[in-house]
Amino acid sequence: MVRGYDNAALPVDNVNVNRKWIIYAVIAISVIVLAIIVIPLLPKSLDDRITLLYDEAQRHIDAGDLSKAKLTYFQIIELKPNEEKAWHEIGKILVRTEACTEAVNHYTEYVNIFPESSRGAEGYELAKLCGQENDK
Repeated sequence: MVRGYDNAALPVDNVNVNRKWIIYAVIAISVIVLAIIVIPLLPKSLDDRITLLYDEAQRHIDAGDLSKAKLTYFQIIELKPNEEKAWHEIGKILVRTEACTEAVNHYTEYVNIFPESSRGAEGYELAKLCGQENDK
């Protein structure tokens, strides 16, 4: 009789195998969930980040918040100092907000960094004229 009872309890080896597969499944699911959470948080390529910042700056301009747009363009320059478009956009904002002295200083630096840029030279001329319309 005892032997019959032992025979009924034989699948003990199978239980250990099943537990092992359950552990593997839990680990696999954990890795997948972790990847789903972490991958979007990983830094994007520099060009992707700059593109997102240009989009953000444009949204600020559309909303009429030029100071936030200017700060966003400065973030672009921090990431990529030779990003001429961001330099130009900052200068345009400075002229538009009549921060004339800052605009002249900005365009002076812009022209030094990008001496062949016609946009820099044109912006510098506009910055020098900045505020003169109100003086007349």
